[in-house]
Amino acid sequence: MKKIVRLKALIILLFVLLLFACSQNDKSDVGGYESAEAIERGDVVITPDGLSNFDRFEGFLDHISKKKEDHIRITGYTIEGDPIFQDLHYDGKVIQYKHDHTHDEYGEKKVDTDDCKKILKKINDGGKTEYYATSCEKDGPILLLEK
Repeated sequence: MKKIVRLKALIILLFVLLLFACSQNDKSDVGGYESAEAIERGDVVITPDGLSNFDRFEGFLDHISKKKEDHIRITGYTIEGDPIFQDLHYDGKVIQYKHDHTHDEYGEKKVDTDDCKKILKKINDGGKTEYYATSCEKDGPILLLEK
């Protein structure tokens, strides 16, 4: 009789654990691309806690001023923790911009692209510095980040 009770308790425990595991927010579609990994890979990362790897962004701006080819990824996160990517590739003449929000579980799954010529630095009314991609073919200015 004790064995049956223990077996039932074990089955219930396993069921609860399985249910809990299935309810967790799974980011496996992007390999669990959490902010710590993005920072380690060299992305400029925007989180509610602040901005990481900003020096990499400054290096990108320096390369543009020297007409030196470079590329950079800016990674932000939705409230739910889904990554939103902004990829910038400078070929010495044009900044190819790609905004990828296909990993946003609740957003529209699409990738926007544009070709821009400059990055503009602007101080907003709140005293923060904003960086925009400007002189773009389709849209613009495009807010890249705020510091």
